[in-house]
Amino acid sequence: MNMYVNQILSYWEGKPLEGAQKIIQKYGYPHEATLSRLIWYNNSPWKRTIIYREPVPHHFPTPHLDFLKQTIDYKVPVQFFDELAAFDGSVYPDRTRGEASGKCFTL
Repeated sequence: MNMYVNQILSYWEGKPLEGAQKIIQKYGYPHEATLSRLIWYNNSPWKRTIIYREPVPHHFPTPHLDFLKQTIDYKVPVQFFDELAAFDGSVYPDRTRGEASGKCFTL
């Protein structure tokens, strides 16, 4: 797996590459790896961590690129879905799975 991930990362650059390297240092090699993303499962306190190769421009609170998504088990109360959406488009509640995720760039 290590050689495969290193080969994948040879196609990555910039902040997503730096982020992937930091997460690998902290949690070890990912459980899944494709050219477009790396995925870790149960890397406490996270249920799931995903690093995306292609970042998404985001302008809240200041301009930056989102490429890191982390998920926890949390059932967001229905009455807060609208408030979460109004606050920030990078917070993803999933009622079906009972999860909440945040996509950001901070490591």
